[in-house]
Amino acid sequence: MARPSLLRFLSLVSALICGLAVQVQAGSLDRFLNNVEFCEESPGLRALRADLNNAFPIHPDDPIINYRLAPKVLARVARRLPVPVQNATIREDSGHMLFHFEISGSYRGLPVRSLDLYNGRPGSQFYGFGVEFAAPQATVEAMFGDSIAWTRQNRPGFAMLATSTPVIVCDPLDY
Repeated sequence: MARPSLLRFLSLVSALICGLAVQVQAGSLDRFLNNVEFCEESPGLRALRADLNNAFPIHPDDPIINYRLAPKVLARVARRLPVPVQNATIREDSGHMLFHFEISGSYRGLPVRSLDLYNGRPGSQFYGFGVEFAAPQATVEAMFGDSIAWTRQNRPGFAMLATSTPVIVCDPLDY
């Protein structure tokens, strides 16, 4: 029979492990960014884009606007993302909208630094996304390089793994 102190110790270790598992799972972007390396938008990413497009329609007169992010807007974005938003910017420039979110999470085990979504006017066939990793360029390339190369050869649109920054950039052209 186990001693009470050993049982308390094992209970504490078990609770600690469960707590760590919940924290790791909570920071995962695997479902939200599923197949981003193949330039596919997951349902969650697509829903975030649609929500942002409704909240920030592109103006017809090509202004340059840096939007202020009210707490209400940040709360709206936070409901769509599975990880906390640390900082965000939204910029409209000559018929294009860029949504930039600094986040802290992981995709396929690699830490993610930021998520970008960009759109053009409806019908312009300009939209896409980028995922910047907080990992060495060589690590990101080893993990996703073959998938990006396959995507470039087998799918319409544009797929790229930047050479100077560990970021996957996609312009899928399939909406």
